[in-house]
Order: sequence, then structure tokens, then C-alpha cells
Amino acid sequence: MIADRITGEAVQVDPVLEQVERDLQAIDELGLTLRYCLETQFKINN
Repeated sequence: MIADRITGEAVQVDPVLEQVERDLQAIDELGLTLRYCLETQFKINN
């Protein structure tokens, strides 16, 4: 996660589906607002 302390906005990098609840809880506890999720890795199934 990358966050801006001034604006309180956060970007989640490479979120893991099984850990979404944990991540959302951390964002809430830190008083942040999730603005974007970025996927830097992906797999193409042929």
C-alpha cells in the first residue's frame, strides 16, 4: 500500500483476493481512503 499522509488517500498495489478484508481493515484503521488498486503482475491463461 502507498498512502499520502496529507490527503489521506491510498493506493493498493497487487492486492490479494484472500486478504481483502485485512487490507480494508488496515486502510480503515489508518483513516485512509482507498482511491486505486494497481495490478503490476498478471497471468494470461490460454
